[in-house]
Amino acid sequence: MDLFMVLRRLAEAVDLVEATLETQTAETWSNAYSAAGAADFVKDRFSIFLSCAAHFHHHIGQMVYLAKEFSK
Repeated sequence: MDLFMVLRRLAEAVDLVEATLETQTAETWSNAYSAAGAADFVKDRFSIFLSCAAHFHHHIGQMVYLAKEFSK
């Protein structure tokens, strides 16, 4: 997969997340959430979005690091 395709798919994933976020209401953020491997620390929709945002932020840091390293 080339860089253009990877970036396009990343943009599509971000668009999907944004669309999903826009459907949430004050009442739905506290709805229960469960998934394999997340049961210990994620109990509601807000928690899973927060966890995913932190995880994505970590990967952004990795991409910035790699871009800097490859530009040397």
